[in-house]
Amino acid sequence: MSNSLQLTRDAQEESGHIALYVPEWDPFPDPWRGDPNWGLAIVLLPWQLYKAYGNTAALADNVEAARRYVRYLLDGRVDGLVVNGLGDWDGTNFRHVPLVATAVLARALVRLADTVEVLGTDQEEAAELRAQATDLVDTLTERFVSADGTVGTGSTAELAIGLQSDLVPDALTDTVVDRLCDQLEAEADLSLIGEVGIAAVVEVLSSHDRHETLFALSQWREKPSYGYMLDHGATALTERWDGPTFGISQNHFMNGALDNWFFTHVAGLGLAPDDLAFTRLLVRPRPCGDLTSAQASYTTRHGEYAVSWRLDHDQLHVTATIPPGAVAMVDLGDGACHEAGPGTHTWHARLELAVISQCRR
Repeated sequence: MSNSLQLTRDAQEESGHIALYVPEWDPFPDPWRGDPNWGLAIVLLPWQLYKAYGNTAALADNVEAARRYVRYLLDGRVDGLVVNGLGDWDGTNFRHVPLVATAVLARALVRLADTVEVLGTDQEEAAELRAQATDLVDTLTERFVSADGTVGTGSTAELAIGLQSDLVPDALTDTVVDRLCDQLEAEADLSLIGEVGIAAVVEVLSSHDRHETLFALSQWREKPSYGYMLDHGATALTERWDGPTFGISQNHFMNGALDNWFFTHVAGLGLAPDDLAFTRLLVRPRPCGDLTSAQASYTTRHGEYAVSWRLDHDQLHVTATIPPGAVAMVDLGDGACHEAGPGTHTWHARLELAVISQCRR
């Protein structure tokens, strides 16, 4: 990962621009040439490395390039919005470029502010970055969100990105999440959503415990979807939802956001919001659909972190291995909360069948 970031820094132009790929052997034509969802990896990847390992080296190595790229995007706005890029690539719906590109910039500004604060270089800069992010969110809300919470044209991708980026007023959030679930279930067609949109869908529905909707999404087969890829011979995730029936890349992990849901929410191998380097964990399995068991593990720098569960009618049996130096909060969905230190632990909980079988709303 550090080598990839080095290549990105080496390829960054004097203007601050970062290409879709580096080295940029065959430049995409404008307005696609530089997309924030690609280029802002210079902000987002170092933060992920810091959160995973607790080491600030990646933050320090990339912060200046991140500043330059963010300034390039801010200076290039048209009427307050970022208008260049791929948008929600590669859905078959309109790609919503200004909404998608400006929303990710707003989120990245917050992450860059976090980076500056961790490095302790300039607290005034951090405050300015957060203010700029707030201004972008306000602009997006004014331009794209209607009085009833509809985002843009009301497509599933726009609703998800609007919710992910906090554009929807708090009082309307539950209503818009309901609308997002209903539209997904009615369409049962992921070809309307691109790689940015699917990541937003998974994040939003996971955070609102809409696991039944996500489970249903994982089972679709008739229209372009994960199941459609498999049924038509895919052996890897493809660039388009219709995979082997359409001649773009046949090995392209761009739509793989659902993988995080399997680990973090279905199996329950989670992290607390304030975790750093896998020291504060969140064991929170969420049975859904017709699943009766799940297991997942991850080798952290401290040792193995693993969760497995089995559902026997309404009895949930959970076992977790917590690595040395870590503490886990345990939420089994029965209203009780437990805390566990290093070692292997087992818990049992009685769950209401209605909670297991229905989408939480």
